[in-house]
Amino acid sequence: MVAHGKTGFDEQVLSPYFSLISDPTLAGTSLYDDEGHLACVQPLIQDGILRSFVLNQASASELNVSSTALDYRPAIKQLPQALPASLVVQTGPYHLSDLMNVVRRCLILGNWIGGRSTNPLRGDIAGNGSDLYYVDPEEILGRVKNSVVSIDIFSALRDQLLAVGRRTGFQLECCNRLRGTFLRSFKPTQVYA
Repeated sequence: MVAHGKTGFDEQVLSPYFSLISDPTLAGTSLYDDEGHLACVQPLIQDGILRSFVLNQASASELNVSSTALDYRPAIKQLPQALPASLVVQTGPYHLSDLMNVVRRCLILGNWIGGRSTNPLRGDIAGNGSDLYYVDPEEILGRVKNSVVSIDIFSALRDQLLAVGRRTGFQLECCNRLRGTFLRSFKPTQVYA
């Protein structure tokens, strides 16, 4: 995005359903960055449009913009670096049952084990799906076991994101029964339809 002095601010870079903020005001974070700037909620991506980068004083000066007050020391003996505070994906208007109606068949990934970036430059992420559920039209049919989930996060957030749910956590009991018994509760980190 930053090339030849062009920042790409105010360009559509992701799905219009996706918004991401850096929020240093959440519990456990400081009200000042490690350069002494007053920290504030910083929209990074708003409705898919790039609004800001994570900048410290040095990188902001290079781009001829203001610092975003996101300069933190990863360790006490290290110099401050441009790092996000607490990244928050903005919730959308949809309930889980609404999301299940958007896509006829899908997998709901609640959590994964060993999820990591396998190729950061291409946006590849892979891991074992520990809370992975198969959904067929309007019904959660069951849990998918022993599966590796792989996703190109750039493509998913730019071209494939159809909706974002209103809650960051939900309980499957409120949605469906599985063979007469309720599925256990789980809290997904994010639901992608």
